[in-house]
Amino acid sequence: MKHLNRQMSLEEFIKQIIEQGIEAAKRGYKRKDEKALLKGSIAGFEACLGKNPLQLQELLDQARKNVFGLFARKANPIKKETDKYWEARGFELEVEWVCNCVSAILYNQKLPVIITPTARGMIVASKIVGVKKYET
Repeated sequence: MKHLNRQMSLEEFIKQIIEQGIEAAKRGYKRKDEKALLKGSIAGFEACLGKNPLQLQELLDQARKNVFGLFARKANPIKKETDKYWEARGFELEVEWVCNCVSAILYNQKLPVIITPTARGMIVASKIVGVKKYET
């Protein structure tokens, strides 16, 4: 699966998702109390660069384990621990978003998916790679 269509490779597709995602995170997480979430979100997107679907799955699994561990420790809400949790949560959310969009592409090609793609992931993926209009 080197190319999704004649013009775009999977690597180029992932770069597009990451660029759009980082811009959206910067627009969305502007409040001072969202600083850790923004930092983690950007790091999550950047961690996806150059990864294949198997590597993305491994990255998502590790991010989920990290968030679970931090959530368990978050029972004692010290500011430093809370920031670590939200940074890890932002990381996890954005890795999951990249996996969602990549899974939409995999699903469309009848290949095994990383996670079940959402309708939103399908729409975003189709906008990036383009959709051939169906004619009757």
